[in-house]
Amino acid sequence: GGQRLPLMVSANGEWSLPQAVKAMALLEKHSIDWVEMPIMTNDVNGYKKLYNSSSIALAAGSTVTTEQEVMHLICDGKLSIAQIGVNNIGGITPFMKAARLAEIHKIPVTTQGPHDIHFHLVAALENATFCEVSEFRLDAFIDLPLRIVN
Repeated sequence: GGQRLPLMVSANGEWSLPQAVKAMALLEKHSIDWVEMPIMTNDVNGYKKLYNSSSIALAAGSTVTTEQEVMHLICDGKLSIAQIGVNNIGGITPFMKAARLAEIHKIPVTTQGPHDIHFHLVAALENATFCEVSEFRLDAFIDLPLRIVN
């Protein structure tokens, strides 16, 4: 065997809390690293219940629009990974504030959104894990867009 690659699952907030509890129980035997947004991010109490009922890490936050919402999810919802998107949270300054809030609570950060911008922000974070690469078609707005070649 070779090196194990991380495996994450995203429900994109489509599960109800009972569905998420059941799905995460079924996923526990499959070495899933985290489940992204199993329920809507505004269900903070639901995140707390999931956190307490599963051994799988919970990732969420990509749809929040303020640092306060990130803090609410971390403190009251018990996130394992804070997902922050510079495009949703209102720019670089709020992104960095939210990432620092996560760092204070020893929560790793992963990004969601335009990777061309996030690569630079992730490089400045102590608690960064992954930088999501997405097709946001920003190349038309960037002088030297990132090119990934295999």
